[in-house]
Amino acid sequence: MSAQKLVSISVPTYNRADDLDRCLGSILSQVAGLEEFVDVYVSNNASTDNSREIIQKYLNEGYPLIALENPTNLGHDGNLESLYEKATTPYFWLFGDDDYLMPGMLKPIVDMLRSGSYGIVYLPSRWFQGDFKMLDAEYNQYKNFSYKVVTDTRDYLNQTHYWITFLSGTIINKSLVQDKVKVDRFHGSMMTYLSWFIPALFVGDKVIVETTCLICKSTERGGYKFFNTFGTTFSGILDYFVGIGYDPKFKYIIEDNMAQSYFPRFIIGDAAFEKENYFKVLLPIYWKYPSFWKMLLNNNIRIGKGYIKKYVLNRA
Repeated sequence: MSAQKLVSISVPTYNRADDLDRCLGSILSQVAGLEEFVDVYVSNNASTDNSREIIQKYLNEGYPLIALENPTNLGHDGNLESLYEKATTPYFWLFGDDDYLMPGMLKPIVDMLRSGSYGIVYLPSRWFQGDFKMLDAEYNQYKNFSYKVVTDTRDYLNQTHYWITFLSGTIINKSLVQDKVKVDRFHGSMMTYLSWFIPALFVGDKVIVETTCLICKSTERGGYKFFNTFGTTFSGILDYFVGIGYDPKFKYIIEDNMAQSYFPRFIIGDAAFEKENYFKVLLPIYWKYPSFWKMLLNNNIRIGKGYIKKYVLNRA
């Protein structure tokens, strides 16, 4: 690991030139004075738009940006895995190319990372639809950066739960989990990063930042099966870690909160994902969670008698 640098901020990108411009600008504009602690990477996954020109603009302007160009598309997971392997710093921060680092946030985050050897850090985000510029003035008012250190994994998860799936909102200590990680264990799942994130839950102290640090689009790009990914695939990944000896309670806390407050907004909303029978996908996993049935009732979702007999009466 590099003795001089502390954290790698790593941005994977594909065909989001406008978003990438805003994202890189929000990060690189805050690096001045922190160069000895921060590496900023961008990995262009063979984009066919003008992403390359956006990256070159920042290089021409002299920003300390490490630009990686994939000659062929490595896929979503392959691009993330490549960035993880390139990083040489103790802390690793994957940063989505359509997210935005709030002004003035990088220095206190770096100072916080310097204050201890933490396993994982949670960063709060504000999600919205509209023009990012409208939020700059609103959030420039927040000057007091605060955080708390949590020693217990269950305590951390009770407060952050399914946010473990959010790239930009999680910083992990790569130096503490390296011997526990097989980088491509979940390649092809759209969640390869969980092979690094989840082990970080169980090493060292954990940090929950209390100040909003990120601005993120709430408009979903879609293009994949959401409920299959965040239902079936995610649950299978959690099962893997329970199967090798991780605390089973960590899976329950995450999935219970998924049923309570994560899935409802996608069931009710009109996100641009591939069409799925969400009930058929989620029921085999979530039938044992009271919060799942409460969510269905609260949202007036009708339940067929056949499902009730198979998953409730026969398993009671």
